[in-house]
Amino acid sequence: MRTQSTVIDSAHDIARKNPNDLVAVYSMKGDCAWASPSVEAVLGYSQEEMVGRNWSDLVAPEDHYNAGQVGIDAFLNGASLEFRIQAMTKAGEVLPMRTPVGFRLRQDRSGDCVHDR
Repeated sequence: MRTQSTVIDSAHDIARKNPNDLVAVYSMKGDCAWASPSVEAVLGYSQEEMVGRNWSDLVAPEDHYNAGQVGIDAFLNGASLEFRIQAMTKAGEVLPMRTPVGFRLRQDRSGDCVHDR
């Protein structure tokens, strides 16, 4: 059974193997639960500033709809999808990014599949 802490552990492993890549874990509500140390170099936010920040705060307004649609598609299809967005840095600069989005599923005690939060 995967819990949020095991998803974050997996993200730690990915970040260790790819130290220059921005790796983040988000809740089903879209709030950041964990971000890799590289977030400061890439977006200008400390790890502490990222926790609790909603993904929509980091995406250019013109990309909100597309980013939301890709998230819905990934959720409904149980797949990881990759897309391009314009991220907003802490300084307000626009940064083109290629980003994957995916959802982690686990089975609850009754046997139903649920999304990790």
